[in-house]
Amino acid sequence: MSNLKFQVVHTPSFKRWMINRASLVYMLERRGIKPFPEGFAFFDWYYYTTLVDWGNVLLDLVFKSDLYSPTFKCADYALEAQTECAKRHGLNSLRMCLDKRSSEKGHAYDIFPYGDGEGVEGVMLFEPNEGYEWSGVLEIGEFSYLPELVLI
Repeated sequence: MSNLKFQVVHTPSFKRWMINRASLVYMLERRGIKPFPEGFAFFDWYYYTTLVDWGNVLLDLVFKSDLYSPTFKCADYALEAQTECAKRHGLNSLRMCLDKRSSEKGHAYDIFPYGDGEGVEGVMLFEPNEGYEWSGVLEIGEFSYLPELVLI
């Protein structure tokens, strides 16, 4: 008899839709957020879901603050959330963004579009480091989070 143990991870089910890169970039630029790098596309299509379903997905992507170290900082949290979101949930529209206005040294976190089959309704921010009392979903401008560049 085997003593193997397996962890079972239940991934929430949700509907998802696509937006093309040009439309997403246009939407972000209207909010003063520039794509980085300009003229280079990681994907042609980005998958998104409703704000309610994003809430369920993002609960899985808040990381322990004990990861923070001289070699694992805010940009690493943001990239980790971006990568794990695509791997675990098939949503590649959670993207790292950069902000020089929220702190003296700058800050990195994530941005994502939400909506339904009728189209994208808006964008929200996500702070993946549980060490902040406001970690989780944020509106643009909340806690001085004002993204300037997005890795898209």
